[in-house]
Amino acid sequence: TPPHAWPFTARTLDEMFGPRWRSELRVDQTPIGSGCIAQVYRGELRQPDGSWLPVAVKVLHPDVATHINADMDLLKFCAG
Repeated sequence: TPPHAWPFTARTLDEMFGPRWRSELRVDQTPIGSGCIAQVYRGELRQPDGSWLPVAVKVLHPDVATHINADMDLLKFCAG
């Protein structure tokens, strides 16, 4: 699966955490990996003492939930 664009990732993080996430989480805009379900970025999460903890940030690709649900429906049909 090709990587999705950074604006989609930023919009997803805005929707999940509100615009304040930018003051609590730093995210490198270049993905370090992309699979069939999501892609992963390097990030840093602000700690209560003000230090930054390295983290991985995983964001689902656009419409992946729809595809997963369709796959599950097909599996249920075949198994049933």
